[in-house]
Amino acid sequence: VSANKPTAVAVIDGKEPSRHLIVDYEKSKEEFVKSGIKMIFIKADNESSVGDKTIKGQSVGNTLIGTANVKFLGNYPILVLLKPDGTIVYLSQGYKISSQEEILKVAEQLAAE
Repeated sequence: VSANKPTAVAVIDGKEPSRHLIVDYEKSKEEFVKSGIKMIFIKADNESSVGDKTIKGQSVGNTLIGTANVKFLGNYPILVLLKPDGTIVYLSQGYKISSQEEILKVAEQLAAE
């Protein structure tokens, strides 16, 4: 998470509609770069090592959903916007048309606060 900009996290499953989110993001990538928002994609069925810990993508998604205090509906992608302090300010489950644009709008509103 950036020290002064929000961070977007997408937990994807590698199938449709998650792949569609990646295509949509590629169309908006320049806007994300201009706004300083990082987009992190985490594949739900992959494991990554960080130091001596193994992180499972699915557990990241579950943690984000649990932190937001909502029920996971089993729909990927999970898309979250985090404030620099880690507070979730946007969360969606399943594909929504133009969700990357919603993320940019929410981040713009945060910057105006």
